[in-house]
Amino acid sequence: MTRIVRFVKGWFGLRSLHESVVRIAILLLLEGCGGVTHTLHPALSPPSTDRNEVAKLLENPLYSNAEAVILDEEIRVEIAEDGTFRTTRKVEEYIGRAREGSFSIPIPYAQEHQRIVSFQGQTVSPEGKTIPWDRDAVVDLALLNATYYEDSRVRTYFLYGITNGAIVHYRYEIDSDSLFFWEGYDFRGEVPKVRAKYVLRVPPGFSFRIRNVGHPPTPSKREISWRGKDWIEYRWEGHDIPARTLETGSEVVAWVTDRLEFAPREFSLFGTTVRLDTWDDIARWYRQIAKGRERLSPEMAGIVDRTIAGAKDRKEKVRRLFDLVRHNVNYVAIELGIGGFQPRPAAWTWENRHGDCKDQATLLIGSLHHAGIPAYPALVRNRLADVERIDENFPTIAFNHMIVAVPPEAFDSGEGKG
Repeated sequence: MTRIVRFVKGWFGLRSLHESVVRIAILLLLEGCGGVTHTLHPALSPPSTDRNEVAKLLENPLYSNAEAVILDEEIRVEIAEDGTFRTTRKVEEYIGRAREGSFSIPIPYAQEHQRIVSFQGQTVSPEGKTIPWDRDAVVDLALLNATYYEDSRVRTYFLYGITNGAIVHYRYEIDSDSLFFWEGYDFRGEVPKVRAKYVLRVPPGFSFRIRNVGHPPTPSKREISWRGKDWIEYRWEGHDIPARTLETGSEVVAWVTDRLEFAPREFSLFGTTVRLDTWDDIARWYRQIAKGRERLSPEMAGIVDRTIAGAKDRKEKVRRLFDLVRHNVNYVAIELGIGGFQPRPAAWTWENRHGDCKDQATLLIGSLHHAGIPAYPALVRNRLADVERIDENFPTIAFNHMIVAVPPEAFDSGEGKG
């Protein structure tokens, strides 16, 4: 019970993007939270920033009024020749305002493709007392809500002994089996940073692209020998970095930030190979995984015929078929494995009366095709959730929505099919 009480106290103090995780997931704790195992490593060394340095830093207006200050953050990504990679994150953070109790570190991961290899953490009190991480202070939950099911999870670690002036120090490692999970890095985060470093190690000849958002630091590049192999190392380092801020005058939520985005030339995902050289490469990949899925069942074809019977023109047919799908298929997203990208067959979606955006779009495309109206899937990125606009010069599969596109000329072709 103590473990559950600690979790609840820490959970409601969560300072992260994962606050949207449904609170009812707390009830899962009653079924037990065991089973989380970790590779043991030597204990963390003391924080590299001493108290005298912290006191001097707090005289700087950049840090003096901050809720917290990241004293040092390092992200290290090591990519192997087979496309697997390890991400290591190490953080020292000063707690500037009293936030009694616990400090939470949520780590999202895809359970079929990523593994949290290790975690280490400690709290250093203002008096210098070290409070090590309690290995029971961890909760692993699925990311669920009422209409959305996927194989993503979030593992949250808790450090205790948090008071005004404490320093938290933690380090963790994640292994990933596909470069699809290679994330960018924001130098500007929720709180200011004294030092921030991103280190990338790749095999010689590894091809990738970099996109700068805002003004991240300029990288250094060198050849190194490490663990008996040759590597190319890129290193970005920043100092005295302000917290990100909202862009004024923007029509949508947009952050002023300094961010690195990465994209390999190609990677493997769910048994397919995705190339990212051009947008046409991405379109070909999607056509490959969606091929034939718009095909209707005989039952659905008959329903379409009856629905459009008597329509005066193609515009009315489109409206009727749109309403047919909208009123009869509930939005439920079950995105396990390749289901996060590949739509379910239209026949399945109609039979089960539920599906996500791409399932419903595919059903509507099949219905329009049966009615003789050309229609195509359109991958889009919804910017309502703090998502940047698409850069036309940086092909990516980072879409989060699908709609149906009907070309304007389709309405100029008169009645009937074809």
